[in-house]
Amino acid sequence: MGRIYYKSNVFDYDEAEHKTILEILRDNMIYYDAPCGGNKTCGRCKIRIVYGNIVKGKEVQSISDEIVLACDCIPFGDIKVMPLIGNENYAVETDFKKTVLVNPGEHYSGIGVAIDIGTTTLVLYFYNLDNGEIIAIQTAVNLQKSYGADIMSRLKYHCSNKTLMNEIIIAQINDIIAKTASLYAFEPKDISRITIAGNTVMEHFFGGIDAEPIATAPYVPTSLFGIEQRAMNLGIKVSKNAVVYFAPCVSGFVGGDITAGMMSCNLDRTSDTILYLDIGTNGEIALAAKGRIFCCAAAAGPAFEGANISCGMGAQSGAISTVYLNEKNEIQYSTINDVEPLGICGSGLVDAVAVGIKLSIIDETGRIQKGNSLKIAEKAVLTQKDIREVQLAKSAICAGILTLMDFVGISFEQIDEVLLAGGFGTRINPKSACAIGLIPNELFEKIRTVGNAAGAGAAELLLKPEAEDRIQFLAEKCTYIELSENEFFKNEYITQMGF
Repeated sequence: MGRIYYKSNVFDYDEAEHKTILEILRDNMIYYDAPCGGNKTCGRCKIRIVYGNIVKGKEVQSISDEIVLACDCIPFGDIKVMPLIGNENYAVETDFKKTVLVNPGEHYSGIGVAIDIGTTTLVLYFYNLDNGEIIAIQTAVNLQKSYGADIMSRLKYHCSNKTLMNEIIIAQINDIIAKTASLYAFEPKDISRITIAGNTVMEHFFGGIDAEPIATAPYVPTSLFGIEQRAMNLGIKVSKNAVVYFAPCVSGFVGGDITAGMMSCNLDRTSDTILYLDIGTNGEIALAAKGRIFCCAAAAGPAFEGANISCGMGAQSGAISTVYLNEKNEIQYSTINDVEPLGICGSGLVDAVAVGIKLSIIDETGRIQKGNSLKIAEKAVLTQKDIREVQLAKSAICAGILTLMDFVGISFEQIDEVLLAGGFGTRINPKSACAIGLIPNELFEKIRTVGNAAGAGAAELLLKPEAEDRIQFLAEKCTYIELSENEFFKNEYITQMGF
């Protein structure tokens, strides 16, 4: 038997199993950041070995003060490791650009929790249901991230272990609820209602429902939700009579976070033509027009979450989040929490590419013209491969927008407003997004950020009994367009690759 010392934790492990450090940490509920899911491709699970032995081929090697990949390092005997970047400092969008009002006599009672389950982060809003007052807002990194930054990576693990993702998310939610109750002087049993808004896969994981059908064509989910379940049946440790409501989904890749967000932005009640964008590893796009709502999902990949980028990282302390030019046309930047840069996150990446284009360092084909990299800081140097990752991601989103417009038969002039939702959508600079072709430049003047619209929708579902019927009606108004089978999208995807 060997022993791993990790921060203040000590874990025993069986050397004969030949497990990696990442696998041993997971076994002990330490979900170390691994955007590629432990497939040895992203290079992001770097960890410092303070001292100890590792297996190299058929030999055991003693090392000290070395950095290795946790997914590619098999320990032997006692070993001490330390993380390079903590998981606790993600910048999470919690605000929403509206107020959820409760009318006397038309609300629930007790304490409620509205939960926005993101692929990367979680936001929990605790409310007094009697008067609609907010008690607390708690944020956390989704611990499933250790099994991949994107949905498809996690689905791969789910297909071989149907309870794994469910166990992780339920345990994490119970832990957050218990800690919040202790901090704010109430009991978990006082919670009578919970609402969930997440993408379709996240809602399946939370509900303990098999999500494997979403992993392969034709990507039909087991459930489209819009249902209530008893919290106790889901393993949530609150009142035994508490219910959990899941926001309805439209398809396997347009989930309850999008229907909740669209409801909070009144897409079901407007006569205007509104384009709604929630951009992440899976870019969900909706277009409210002609009395209906048309939706699609563009697989942008994890580039905008900082993954698959050589110097990329999440929106954590030390991440370069904005890049700009000063009066002398010199590259400047700012980091989250104004500390020394450790890498670059999605919003900084979009800015950096826009700056590279403006300085003619990057040409219209995406080729770096001066040298073979674009240096923003010592620990933020974009390679040619990084630029290609951005091109793949941004062309998918832009082509998705154009496909919806073509399907509905509307022009740029007919779109009244473009709403950017979610953490990434709120943080990116619209000017940079248009400069790189993530959003068509013709829409620049119409862009407005709406913050955590999914969280706002989840809060509305928590506080207003009539919201359930409303969101169900909204979901039924949606027409889903599958982009993988759309010839217009395929052509535009290639066309939009350039800058």
